[in-house]
Amino acid sequence: MQFKKIGRVAVTATMLTALTTTTALADSQFVFLVDESGSMAGAQNFLTTFVPQLNAQLVSGGSANNSFGLVGYGDTNEVPRQVLVGGVPLGTAADFATAAGTLSTSGGTEDGYAAIDFALNNYMLSSDPNVKRVFVLVTDEDRDIIDGSLTSILIEQELLSGNIILTGIVGQEITDQAGQQAVGASPTQTFTDVDGDGVPEPSSAPIFTTAFGTTFEDYTSLMLSSGGCLGTLALINQGGAAADAFAAALASCLVQAVVNPGGGTLDGANKYILLATRDTMYRFHNDFNDQIALRLSGLTRGPDLLTGGAGPLAFAEESSNPFSGIANSALSLGNPTLSQNAYQGEGWRLYIGAAGTQGSTDYGDFGEDFSLGSFTTLAGLDYAMSERSLVGVAVGYSVSGSQEDGTTSSVDGEAISVALYGTMPILSDGYVDAIASYTHATFDMFRENSTGGATSETDGDAYGAKVEAGWKFDAASMVDVIPAVELGYTHIDVDGFTEKQANGATYGDQSNDVFNVTPKLTLTKAFVGDVYTVAPIVMAGVRFAAGDLDNEVDVKLNVNGNALPDFHLPSLDEVTGIAQVGIAFNKNDSTVSARLDYTGSFASDHDAHSFSGKVRFAF
Repeated sequence: MQFKKIGRVAVTATMLTALTTTTALADSQFVFLVDESGSMAGAQNFLTTFVPQLNAQLVSGGSANNSFGLVGYGDTNEVPRQVLVGGVPLGTAADFATAAGTLSTSGGTEDGYAAIDFALNNYMLSSDPNVKRVFVLVTDEDRDIIDGSLTSILIEQELLSGNIILTGIVGQEITDQAGQQAVGASPTQTFTDVDGDGVPEPSSAPIFTTAFGTTFEDYTSLMLSSGGCLGTLALINQGGAAADAFAAALASCLVQAVVNPGGGTLDGANKYILLATRDTMYRFHNDFNDQIALRLSGLTRGPDLLTGGAGPLAFAEESSNPFSGIANSALSLGNPTLSQNAYQGEGWRLYIGAAGTQGSTDYGDFGEDFSLGSFTTLAGLDYAMSERSLVGVAVGYSVSGSQEDGTTSSVDGEAISVALYGTMPILSDGYVDAIASYTHATFDMFRENSTGGATSETDGDAYGAKVEAGWKFDAASMVDVIPAVELGYTHIDVDGFTEKQANGATYGDQSNDVFNVTPKLTLTKAFVGDVYTVAPIVMAGVRFAAGDLDNEVDVKLNVNGNALPDFHLPSLDEVTGIAQVGIAFNKNDSTVSARLDYTGSFASDHDAHSFSGKVRFAF
């Protein structure tokens, strides 16, 4: 089939000039996945002329090194096959034209997901982030399922993992907002040919109307969610101006995919904005809880009481008390006189604390790293019923900011937290700490895209509880050794939100449940002077967290209300190593105590480094 190339080349060159005014094209790799059923002869012939023209336009824009691969699927054997291009999997545009001429039209059962999966597993695509990778699915039918294990969620994840944009020529009808038939579309724009001259004109956002069978659910939605574009295959068979307009629009859209994946709307930042918001909500809640836990484990099992276990809430002079012997041990630097005050048995105490954290999270298949920073302040009031038991209440305020590396995409938040907490003894050397807490947060998000950016706001809530049980062992009266286990539960809700710009999207609610188990070991050693006592504290632990397996978020485009496939987000499963080094100070009359700590947490996809300080006063 021949097309009016002069008009087509002129319009695509004009579009290409506009697209590359400020952005140089990157090298690109295209893999065409072509249906080999009996109705596909016209589309296959179209590719023999279209791909060389596309390559010429890419080269003129600065993308000098482009390669093209070809997968045929749905022939009489049904399974996908690699068609070599010039004797290699990825060859030149000229060799692609020859290879496309060898495709068959003998099949009748076509599974496009199988073709995508085959290409992902049989083509060694470049890992260079500057090389753009584009799959082009070409079919006039919906999916005929051959491999039921290949779901839309799995295919979407595989495309994300390979940082691949899915585009297509499919059996999908499209109009603009005025109802004018479109020859092709990106997520935010249609191309129409109102005057029928074969030259497409950009128009308003697309409306996806009728499609062959389940084409929209199978293919169109995947293309939109990956930031790709698509054209209506039936226009190829019409020939003439309709085919010319189609070719020009498709070429322009593919060039746009190379210049700026996502067409300014559905670039990958969408998903990791969602992840960053959810993870910040989780951090707000857990960081506050960790500071409360330090109130219990640090200020009651640390220097202010010179104990290794849950310990008395004041110095105790009775030598029979297993938690009070350290003041008379060989480690003592003096023989302090311990006053009888509110810390001896019942009494009120006030404490304040602050913590600052820096770290990063790698969202892997979902985008670049996010760098994060947060600051938490808290204050609490508690009452001791005895030397080894107390109950209290605390309130905290936190701020956090995170930014995607290499872009201006960001998530900023602030939160208010409240908690009830307590500790009680178990036999002579054991303890149990318990915390129940609630956090409310607000977020401001910014997502960078080709039109400047999309802004949004949302709220989140988290609640949960944690219990820690441990036992103190004296190591030859030199060091207190405290093994412990913490059990925790956190529920997270993040409200759905709408990006304010027309080229943005609307996202549904998120909800997650996370359970964790943390075995830990603490070592502490106290040095008692005439006025003050100092104790270094070292802790190491491993936190095993398991979250929901099914985390799907509804997504719709603002411009037309079209629903995309649910965004499938990874759960909060993780194994995190925790290391803590601290030093605690206590005035021997028990009126004031303080503690400084460094805490590091390290997992395969994130790390965080926190410095915290706490002061306690008796009254």
